[in-house]
Amino acid sequence: MISPSSINTVSVFSAIGNTPAVCLTQDLPYQHAAHILLLGCGDVRNVLFTTYSDTNPRRQHDITCCDIESAVLARNGILSSLLLDDVDELNYDSIWSFYYHLYIDDQALELLQAQSRKLRELATSIEPWHRSVYGRLLRFCDNGTFVSVREIWKSYDLSDLSQIEKELYKTRFEAGIQKSLPARTAYLAKRNAFKCLWSASPAGFLALKDLSNLHQYFWGDGAPAREGNPNPMFGPNDTSTLHYGLNPLLGYRLSTVYIPLDIKYPLKQKLPMNSGRYKVAQAAHFQFFEWAASFRVHAGNSLTLRFVAGDAIAVCNAILIGGEDYEGEVAPVTFDIIDTSNLADHVGFINVLVAASQLLKPTFLAILYTEVLLDMGRNRAEQLDNLLCCPSPTMSILPGLTPVEYWVNAAVSTANEEIYDNFITPSASRVQTDVEKGQMRSRIAWRLSMLLHT
Repeated sequence: MISPSSINTVSVFSAIGNTPAVCLTQDLPYQHAAHILLLGCGDVRNVLFTTYSDTNPRRQHDITCCDIESAVLARNGILSSLLLDDVDELNYDSIWSFYYHLYIDDQALELLQAQSRKLRELATSIEPWHRSVYGRLLRFCDNGTFVSVREIWKSYDLSDLSQIEKELYKTRFEAGIQKSLPARTAYLAKRNAFKCLWSASPAGFLALKDLSNLHQYFWGDGAPAREGNPNPMFGPNDTSTLHYGLNPLLGYRLSTVYIPLDIKYPLKQKLPMNSGRYKVAQAAHFQFFEWAASFRVHAGNSLTLRFVAGDAIAVCNAILIGGEDYEGEVAPVTFDIIDTSNLADHVGFINVLVAASQLLKPTFLAILYTEVLLDMGRNRAEQLDNLLCCPSPTMSILPGLTPVEYWVNAAVSTANEEIYDNFITPSASRVQTDVEKGQMRSRIAWRLSMLLHT
């Protein structure tokens, strides 16, 4: 149906992901090289977890990261470069701090500013950058992305500001946080701590109180969270608002805090012994450190990250037709794995399927992942039919894609906790916003029907 539209003058800055990390190569054979496209890539948790989980250290990972926010790519670039440099693992606490915290201490700020200056000195133009020490790992698919990311790196360095300018910066920073409060109030009123249980699944309900308290603490409802310097990586932006659900812990596997672990579990000996909410934060820290170490090993010889800033649908079309900017970098144009995050919640499920599926390699191994968070039905089958606006078997015929979980009648994840929450939290009779709606996370793997059934 054709209807009027309006320009979205203020966007939401999703600097941190709010779903647990996934291994992008989990459905790819052990010996197969991985050309991966991340649409709406968000933070680096999936890349870090993939390098940690992939048991083949020689597998080549070529990952194209697309996000509409250049600031997301800038954050990921500076983090990746620091993880590569920190061979002695002396700066992990500071790296964690400036990547995830709204306020940081002097040591973390100085490390961030020093790395920002270092990258800008190497990034005089795209060609010298690609020849630099970071050029093999961090590539730019077009000059527009390179220029915008370099400008954001520049904004991380506050060392030249006068004291008055720093005070003004802090005022703007805090005003930016305040802009998120109305949506965050609705988020908490809907008891959306329940929506975070997937990060601690299958022990989600055991984590309910801790996750709720830690979410409020992160946003500064507890005074210590606002001590220190404003973090430039969440810096003031007049055109975007921090996402109301930001929580640095939700990208990690928090069930390790609440369930008994076998002594052979890799992180068993490193888990903290104290109790309460701080144990959850420390568990996430330890996972980050382990993932970062694996990332450095892969980054040395088997990993390439390519950055492109733009609308996901437009980028798919540009890759498909061989856009001039994209051709400037020798990058993959078809992919073994395409992950679309939860773009379907924002730009439409069918739009994502049609645009992304054209870039799959013509092989039965190629796979497209979609993810939705909004509650669209009473169960997964009804949810899929509602998302597709037709019976799901029809989709196998028209765009030629088959949802694997529905074809084999089995899935590797459950939505039981979200379904229970939606049941005990009745919907209001009025039309609800996306913030107020219930959620039922559903991650679906799609393969090409013609090749899957042969």
